[in-house]
Amino acid sequence: MDRSYGQGRVFQRRKKWWIAYYAPVHGRATEVRESGGDLEKDARALLASRLLEVAAHKRGLTTFHAGREKVTLAALVGEVLEDMALRKKTSARTDVSHAKRLDEYFGTTRAVTITEATIAAYVVWRRGAGAADKTIDHELALMRRAFRRPGAPPSPRIPLLVSKHANARRGFLTEKQFRALLRALPPGETDLRDLIEWFWWTGMRPAEIARLTWEDVDGDVLRLAAADAKTGRARLIPLVGPLAAIIKRRRAVQDGALIFHVKGRRAAAKYAGWQKREMAIWHAACRAAGLEGTIPYDLRRCAIRNLRAAGVPERVAMEISGHRSRATFDRYGIVDETDLREAFARVTRFKTRTQTRTRSHVSA
Repeated sequence: MDRSYGQGRVFQRRKKWWIAYYAPVHGRATEVRESGGDLEKDARALLASRLLEVAAHKRGLTTFHAGREKVTLAALVGEVLEDMALRKKTSARTDVSHAKRLDEYFGTTRAVTITEATIAAYVVWRRGAGAADKTIDHELALMRRAFRRPGAPPSPRIPLLVSKHANARRGFLTEKQFRALLRALPPGETDLRDLIEWFWWTGMRPAEIARLTWEDVDGDVLRLAAADAKTGRARLIPLVGPLAAIIKRRRAVQDGALIFHVKGRRAAAKYAGWQKREMAIWHAACRAAGLEGTIPYDLRRCAIRNLRAAGVPERVAMEISGHRSRATFDRYGIVDETDLREAFARVTRFKTRTQTRTRSHVSA
């Protein structure tokens, strides 16, 4: 038998029993000492458990981490947030909010004590506070990442309350509806009008648009810095056609470093939203245009739908909109009744031409 790490030992100090054993720490066999409790039998049971973990580590079945029973969920979540901040992920801001809810409920609870029943109780608590299931799913997703951190105990089963993309919105505007919306905006809201038009053409995320500065404009292209992109990847937008016209209008009213501001103020309040004042103007314009229920993010779906309809290669369209996942991009490929009618009309025209050629060939 391989005894390179030995069999460990149990010893007593005052009224407490302790265990000592050799385990891989930072790649080296190092003696680890832990409190084993008040009874010798408990200490021996813990030592046997630790030796099994070391053996499993040596066989490549798991990774050994000393004292992982003591780590709290809050500590693991904190590591996830630190990693997100280190990698400059813009979604770290929303994760901080989700972490607050987890910390409020679990506090200093040790991660190893969290079970399916514990998580179910958390879901009930959040629902009682009025949280939507999709919001709770985001919080549970953060918990999943926490349990994947080095040193975390085995993860309990963490449920998914809403099927993936089951509640994805499918709203979009036709060009006629979009033009009606622009006409419904107050005459003096030229800043908001330019922002909305840019959103319609490019499909860039609201927070990305709000971060664009004049330093990002390089001749006839606009370069979105990696630090300002949600995906952490830089993007390039050629300033042609309507985009060039929008930038020209913004130059004429330049006020500070930001390209898209609203009367000198930052336009975006959070990841997918605008400031309260701009949202109020948006909703009023939608009501006036008969588009009540439309949200700003529907313009992102419009841009992707327009790019696809124009025959732009999907890889290029994804580069413009900033999508990294094909599955996510496909959710924006909305098909409506008009598309279906046109599809069947094309099939009818094709079959008619085919039958005509067949009849002509037989007659000949």
